[in-house]
Amino acid sequence: MYGASDYAVTSDGGDYTVHVVIGIDQRRRMFLLDLWRQQTSSNVWIEAWCDLVTKWKPTFWAEEKTQITFDDVQDRQSSPGTDRTDRPPNGIRS
Repeated sequence: MYGASDYAVTSDGGDYTVHVVIGIDQRRRMFLLDLWRQQTSSNVWIEAWCDLVTKWKPTFWAEEKTQITFDDVQDRQSSPGTDRTDRPPNGIRS
């Protein structure tokens, strides 16, 4: 099970923050297990991210660089844990 996020940097700025959780079966088919999408402030999408990690316990989470910090997540009472993998925006590889 894996997760990924695309973060909007301003609430109500026309862009959405999206979190997805996918599973992969033995035949390597992907299945969408959960989706969260909203135009909102970072405190709301951080909370949604924490909820998804707590619920699904993904092996790792792919996300854009420098959008969410561990300090942001640790403000939550019980911080969930998952390996996080930075990726450049728009799929550009560095």
